[in-house]
Amino acid sequence: MTLKILLSASLLVFGSFCNSQDVLKPVPFERQFSLPAGTVPLNIESSEATGECGMGLWFDEKLAVVLYPNERILFHVSPGAHEVRLSYEPLPDAPRDEKEKNKFKYCKKKEPEKLGFVRKINVSEEERYLLKARSNKGYLYRLKLEKQ
Repeated sequence: MTLKILLSASLLVFGSFCNSQDVLKPVPFERQFSLPAGTVPLNIESSEATGECGMGLWFDEKLAVVLYPNERILFHVSPGAHEVRLSYEPLPDAPRDEKEKNKFKYCKKKEPEKLGFVRKINVSEEERYLLKARSNKGYLYRLKLEKQ
C-alpha cells in the first residue's frame, strides 16, 4: 500500500515537472522571419498564451517570429540591450481561407509593429535566458524575462 502511494506521488510530481516543456511545439519555419544572430541563448515560449490571435514578436524593430500558444523557439542574440515587442500577428490584406477569415474580425490590426507590449532587455554573455510571451482573450500582451 505504501509503495503504491509513493509511486503515485512520484508520478504526479514528475508529470507536473515535465508537463510545461512536453506540450511546447517548435515554431514552424514559415513563421520564422528575421531571427537575431549572436551568442547568448534566449529561449522563447508561449505556454501562458490564451488569446486566439497569433503573436508577432519583434526583436530590435524587426519581425522575428509569429508565435501561437504552446510553442517555443531558441534565439541566439548578441550581448547587450535589446527592444522586444509582442503584438498582433501581421496578417495579409485579405483572408486566404475560411480559418483566417474568422481570425480577421479580432486579429487584423493596422501596423501591429507599433502596438502591443514593449520590453527593454539586457542580456549578458555568461547567462541563459527564458522569455515568456503571453496574451489573453482580451489581447493584452506581456513579456517576462527570466534567467535559466
